[in-house]
Amino acid sequence: MSEGDVIGILHSDDLFCDENVVQDVMDRITSSEADICFSDLVIVDKSSNKIVRYYMAHYFRRWLFRCGWMPPHPTCFIKRELYERFGLYTTRFSVAGDFDFLVRVFFGADIKWAYLDRVTVKMHVGGISNSGFASKKTIANEISASLRDNNVWSLSFFQVVRYLIRLFEFVVKPRNMRCG
Repeated sequence: MSEGDVIGILHSDDLFCDENVVQDVMDRITSSEADICFSDLVIVDKSSNKIVRYYMAHYFRRWLFRCGWMPPHPTCFIKRELYERFGLYTTRFSVAGDFDFLVRVFFGADIKWAYLDRVTVKMHVGGISNSGFASKKTIANEISASLRDNNVWSLSFFQVVRYLIRLFEFVVKPRNMRCG
């Protein structure tokens, strides 16, 4: 339903960190001529506002999709033409629709992506993808299916790497936090 040239999706209780986020992202897209721009995200406790996890995107490489790791999707701003070319999120997956869309884009074309070095989104702890062992099993199965469907070679065992990255993200805190 969006009419803009660039689309960003902010989920129901996620927040932009400040009023400069959209302008900063658009400046980065313009200066880099990128098709997709993403940044860092913090996951906070809803009652205390304390950072629980720092989802860093600066080390993103396309091969990390093979481990089930992707840039933080709520920070992704994507040119409309990629949605027109690759379609929307699939409803086939209950948890990994965003992962599947990004796999289609990153492995379906030679796109140009840019990283914006700052935290742009604050997300609250919880959600379906982090709600117990059953959800972990579901997301692992959906990630494997998405990779298989999109002809991206991987082994299910590689998804262990995603959890090693997450452990690191629980320890490290952002150095420049403009997100209140």
